[in-house]
Formats: sequence, structure tokens, C-alpha cells
Amino acid sequence: MAKSTAGWALTLVALGSLQASAIEIEEGKLSLNGFASWAYGASDNNDFHIAQHSGHFDSGEFGLALTDRLSDRAVVAAQLRFAAEDGGLFLDWAFGEWRFSDPIRLRIGVIKHPFGIFGEVANIGTLRPFFLFPSGAYGLTDVSGSGVQGASIGGTLPSAGGWEMSYDLYGGALELRVQDVLDKVVDPAALRPGGTLPIETEKTKYIVGTRLVIATPVEGLEARLSGYGSPIRQTEPERLVVGPSLQYTGERFSARAEYFFAYEANYHRAHTAYLEAAYFLTPHFQVGGRAEIYRLIFLQKPVDSPLFEHREIAATFNYWFDPNLVAKLSFHAVDGNRFAQPILIDDAILNGTLKRRTLASILGMQFSF
Repeated sequence: MAKSTAGWALTLVALGSLQASAIEIEEGKLSLNGFASWAYGASDNNDFHIAQHSGHFDSGEFGLALTDRLSDRAVVAAQLRFAAEDGGLFLDWAFGEWRFSDPIRLRIGVIKHPFGIFGEVANIGTLRPFFLFPSGAYGLTDVSGSGVQGASIGGTLPSAGGWEMSYDLYGGALELRVQDVLDKVVDPAALRPGGTLPIETEKTKYIVGTRLVIATPVEGLEARLSGYGSPIRQTEPERLVVGPSLQYTGERFSARAEYFFAYEANYHRAHTAYLEAAYFLTPHFQVGGRAEIYRLIFLQKPVDSPLFEHREIAATFNYWFDPNLVAKLSFHAVDGNRFAQPILIDDAILNGTLKRRTLASILGMQFSF
């Protein structure tokens, strides 16, 4: 939900006027949280997210989340995010919550998308070792979105023997920001000199979904199962996304693995997975590695293209000044063009000069409060 930069400025003025009320945080009712990131990125062949062939500085992002506990049971919350290059101002979520009990919590509005490990916090860089989140699961694909327009019921069930389970059931409409590469491959007549790959918004109505989170007796180890689909026939094709997640977070070592299967009836299916691990060599210096794959399959006829593929090996070197302030330097070796392409992609396809291998580096800082 993008607005103008002027609208963002007015929002900051309005939030600034909350300073007097924010003093009442002592009562434990009102909380203001935020996050930001900036990085410089460079690549050798194709553009890979914020890493561009000529070098790229304009990647700043800033977000604010406001939560107010109206009573012991009633909570309201909203998050606004500004990305200068990515379309301006976004309303990630804004909802009201009523807590019947710990096992039953009702949310109505634009609710956080309870999906995978990072679905609700994809833009908060201090919660992961890499500057970039995994592209296949949380990038410009038709896998996950930032908010569901509708309602959800969730909660935490009583623990037993060191095991604990929480759940979310939700329904409504989901907006996905995607770069649709299929037309570039299956409809060559649509290619034009100077053509690019724009970011589009796809909206799927009447979805239902769930996420289960199981915390094990091993401290820091949890498993998740996420999925959603569109069971009601509508103008858009039926859609199904499902996959497991596994995460371990310790004091010095952390590891994550996720796999998702996405299917759009009579059109395409996709598989994406990644494995990442990170380790603190000192209290401040962290190193990490990630391997990721993505594969898109067109269902109407056999078609093969590097635009349907992504294979990546990456390494990161981080210095944590504070748990909420980190500088990151990452290197990425990419094979495939699903997420790494030249800006003038139509020209590269028409001229047969599309290069499938890309090397990229990203240096940036992320913080949260």
C-alpha cells in the first residue's frame, strides 16, 4: 500500500507529536519500536537485489511499529514502513486484538502474515545473520506477503514435558509483490527493446491458512509448519503454498532450514529451500553461510530457462556493536536469473547475452529498537 513521500513526512510529524504520550510507557501500555537498514551493493554481471553492476547506494529502509495495550485483553497495533526505492510508504499491518485467554487470541484487520520463520519480521535485519532474507521464500515471488487482510485466531497451548505448541489460523485476502518472469519466457512476442521486469502486486482473495510452531525440550530448537490456499473458486487460479521450517538459536550458534512448495492451478509450480548457519567467533564478530535453491516449472508446456532457476552460495561477516545494531558484509555467488538479471532484461534475451552467473557483495548496517 504505497503512498507519497509527502504522506510519509506527515506520518513522521504525527508520530513526533506522540512524544508526550510516550512518557506513559511506564505504565506498560504503549510501546514504539522501529527498524532500519542501509547498504551499498555491487555485482559483476546482473543486478541482484540491491547489488547493481555499477554499484548502488540508494537502498535505505525505515519502519515504525506502534502497539497500545488498551486493557488486559485488548491490544491495537500498526506498522508503517518506508522504502525509498521500493514504492514509498507501506502499511505492513494494522489490527485490533482481543485475548480471550492464552490459547485463544482474535485479530482483525491487516494482520501479520504468520508464515515460516521470517514472515512476520522479514524486514528486521537484526533477527537474522544475512543482510538479505532468503529470496525464494520471502522475496519477489508468489510465496509470502507482509500482511493478510482479514482475521486470525491463534494462541499458545499449555506446555507438557518441555514441549510447547502455538498456532495461527487465518483467512482473508493476501497481496503478493512479485516479479513475474513467466511472460518473458513463454511469450517471446511480448519482449520489447528496453523492456524491464517490473514489480507487480497480485491479490488473492478468500485464502485460508495456518501455521503451527512446536518448541522442543532442547532450548532454542523449534519446528514450524506453514501453509495457505484459496479453496473458493474465483477469477484468480487456485493457489496452494506449504512447507516446513526448522530453527535453532543458541548463544553463539544458530541455524535455519526451510522448504516451500508453491502451486498455481494449471499455470506453474515452484520449489524453494535454503539452509543457513552462523557462529559468533567472539562476543561481537559473527560469520555465517547460506545455500539456497529455487526452481519454477511451467505446467502448460515443457519450457526451460535460467529465468526459472536460482542457486546461491553466500557468506557473511558481521560485527555486532549491540544486539540491536550490526554491520554486515556479505558475498554471493549466484547461478540462474530468477533473482539476478540486467535492468534491460528484454534486450539481453533478444540479443542472447543473458548471463546466468553473478557475483555480488553487500556492505551495510541494520538496527532495531
